[in-house]
Amino acid sequence: MALNGYIKLHRQLIEWEWYNDRKVKEVFIHLLLLVSFKDGNWRGQGIKKGQLVTSYKTLSKDLGYTLQELRTVFKKLKSTNEVNTIATGRNLIVTLVNFGTYQSDERIEQHDSNTITTGLQHDSNTESTSKQQHRKNVNKDKNVKNVNNVNNKDKSLVPLFIEIAEYYKSTTGQNILIGKTDSLIIRSDKFKKISERLKNGATVEDCKAVIKLKNDEWKNDKKMSKNINIPTLFRASNFEKYLDAVNNSSTSIITKENNFPYQLPEFESKEARQSYFLARYSIYKESGQLDEYKANTEYRQRAIYQKDAERLCFELELEMPKLLEIEFNYKPL
Repeated sequence: MALNGYIKLHRQLIEWEWYNDRKVKEVFIHLLLLVSFKDGNWRGQGIKKGQLVTSYKTLSKDLGYTLQELRTVFKKLKSTNEVNTIATGRNLIVTLVNFGTYQSDERIEQHDSNTITTGLQHDSNTESTSKQQHRKNVNKDKNVKNVNNVNNKDKSLVPLFIEIAEYYKSTTGQNILIGKTDSLIIRSDKFKKISERLKNGATVEDCKAVIKLKNDEWKNDKKMSKNINIPTLFRASNFEKYLDAVNNSSTSIITKENNFPYQLPEFESKEARQSYFLARYSIYKESGQLDEYKANTEYRQRAIYQKDAERLCFELELEMPKLLEIEFNYKPL
């Protein structure tokens, strides 16, 4: 991905409460360098100025931090309203809340500076009644907008919750999708538990992976099988622990075929599916667009020996969309 231009980094960053937290500072500046500088689209998803489509795994690879370290960093950044995140499938849409302030137009900055200077010439303790009323009205509007933003964010999570609920039912045989309208779904305890994890940065695939892991582990244990429920699986402390276990495993869990922007053929077996994506990876490797590391070392090992070509192709296509322009005619062996 070619990056052009520059960003503005104000000296007041030194006074930022997270400045002495090396991980938080590094992640935040990394995001500031990568977010979009104008509105656009990515695979049909609208991306606004100050947003970035990424994943914890991509950030982990770029920065060298573990997934757990990154989740902790994002929790800190969210606590002070620096970032918002929305999980979409296996991806994460990251929004820098005050991006317009950090990277504002220079003319606007000059205007603001002049306004501040002028304001200092007046008595700071005096304020007209009209200004006071205006401030009250602005604060009232902000409160209304905040409520609406919360409601809209919950509604945006409903499709993700439904996908997780359907996977949970197909995996465990238990139905947690009660109510067909968005308002009924949002009021359910199950939605609240799962949406908390999504709001904290978990993806749909993270949720599915945890469900599968604990169902496979506990389903034949009469005592532990009772714990295959949403309150247990999605309790914050449990979920992080289970997800770490998933990430430390070599098992690849990809269940939603339309994550890929191309039509997949019908596969007769897991081996056939692996063969298809291994062939895709080989084409990408032969294209010359992959650097030496991605073409011949860890990536090749993951694709062939760990039989992880499917997830590998997805990650490469996410990072390098130009790979999708390569002609690929697959003929099963």
